[in-house]
Amino acid sequence: MAQRLKPMALVALAALGMGLLGSCLGTGVGPDPSATAPTPAVPVTPDQLVTQWVVSPAEARFLIEQRALVLDVRDPRAQQRGRIAGSVAIRWQEFSDPTPPHQGNLLADDRALTQKLRAIGVSGSQPVVVVGDPLNGWGEDGRVVWMLHSLGHPQAVFVDGRVDSF
Repeated sequence: MAQRLKPMALVALAALGMGLLGSCLGTGVGPDPSATAPTPAVPVTPDQLVTQWVVSPAEARFLIEQRALVLDVRDPRAQQRGRIAGSVAIRWQEFSDPTPPHQGNLLADDRALTQKLRAIGVSGSQPVVVVGDPLNGWGEDGRVVWMLHSLGHPQAVFVDGRVDSF
């Protein structure tokens, strides 16, 4: 795994903010009109994924059709209402120190962290699409994408929209 790039606290706050902002973009109050019709896939290149951390539902659909790993960070109750076939349910806390005063920091043991990521199917050669709950979540999707990028994964993105929009 690559070296950690920035102080954890500062980057965690930025990732949380990015996740909350990205999860709120394009969402409004009330039902999602796109929920009734599937979104057609829109191609995304690996080069785009290096700098593009947020994708549209159409771009997510394309990546999933190309066999991207899908990580579902939504609340278990939301996951019971429907999940993307083949997705892996995770919580960002699984990869973080649970004990104060370091609670929330990435696990310090890179070997353990790598082992946990490999166990859920993360590899550097496969894109990762993280799905969250933009209306009821807390930016968990942004946190997981930040973690993967911080650890050197160049193709991790989260979706600007809800699971039912694609």
